[in-house]
Amino acid sequence: MFDNMMNLGAMFQQAQEMSGKMHEIKSQMQNVRVKGCSGGGMVEVEVTGQLEPVSCRIDESLLTPDNRELLEDMIVVAFKSAMREANAKQQEMMQSMTGGLNLPPGLIDQISKFMP
Repeated sequence: MFDNMMNLGAMFQQAQEMSGKMHEIKSQMQNVRVKGCSGGGMVEVEVTGQLEPVSCRIDESLLTPDNRELLEDMIVVAFKSAMREANAKQQEMMQSMTGGLNLPPGLIDQISKFMP
């Protein structure tokens, strides 16, 4: 009976430690900036590690009525590229803070919904 309570206490302590690490990673990710490009760098998008847009740069040669659909597609591709970079950075930080555990991308956001 006491062994089970000790195991439960150890599990609770580990959960609290993990929660602290998650908060730390989430805070650090807010300061991370990553870029995504398309069209050989003609469109460049920058986002935070929390996937918040920071900037978008478009080469002037694309700003013509004939290029509307192309430009729309290039912006989407650049954003997706930036999001992949941010998720990779988040995964890298998670692995370094959790001792190399291979946790799924986006886990911080999912877990943080249940934390104060």
